[in-house]
Amino acid sequence: MKHLLIILSLFILFSFLTSCEKKEQINITLPDGVKYIGEGKDDLMNGQGTLTYPSGDKYIGEFKDGEYHGQGTFTFNDGAKYVGEFKDGIVWNGEVYNGNIKHKIVNGK
Repeated sequence: MKHLLIILSLFILFSFLTSCEKKEQINITLPDGVKYIGEGKDDLMNGQGTLTYPSGDKYIGEFKDGEYHGQGTFTFNDGAKYVGEFKDGIVWNGEVYNGNIKHKIVNGK
């Protein structure tokens, strides 16, 4: 029984360590004025970050392979915002708020 617990503990530890990806902090301003501050991997936005556009639009949330992917909030310069899930750069499951008006988006529609 003791050996089984040791083996199980090692397996869990190994699984955790292999699932941890090394991410670096990135702080970039592109020539068009777009700014990114957050996590990156392989020179792409990956993990948690903030992307700010010169227009005043801003995305705060998760990125994968350089695209919005996961939970996030996109706030437009007029105050409207989308809060929810993104999938491969596309709004997927969430809600759009514009003042008191709310619109649901399900599976990208």
